[in-house]
Amino acid sequence: MQGEYYFAGAAQRTGRGFGALRAIDPVTAGVKWEFRYHTPSMAGVLSTESGVIFGGDMDGNLMAFDAASGKNLWHFQTGAAIYAAPVTYMLDGRQYVVLPSGTTLYAFALPPAR
Repeated sequence: MQGEYYFAGAAQRTGRGFGALRAIDPVTAGVKWEFRYHTPSMAGVLSTESGVIFGGDMDGNLMAFDAASGKNLWHFQTGAAIYAAPVTYMLDGRQYVVLPSGTTLYAFALPPAR
């Protein structure tokens, strides 16, 4: 997303830590929206041209978010902690998102562009 900054991070304080995905307004430096993971997030995030952001957590949850609103659009439980950032590629005109988790490499085809 041009002109917008998205990041995920983890901070351990006293008690149970959490991770958060935040959209930061580059002009005001204010938080536009935030999604809190139940556990710290050690993986990076992937933003797509279509306005979807993918991120995962240590509970094995891979999620897709609307970049504008932060709404959780989709969820998949991998069964193992996610430490790597998702990547995307095109094949025969179709976009895919790939993510390793545990000993498995997951690949998901995105819906065709409208």
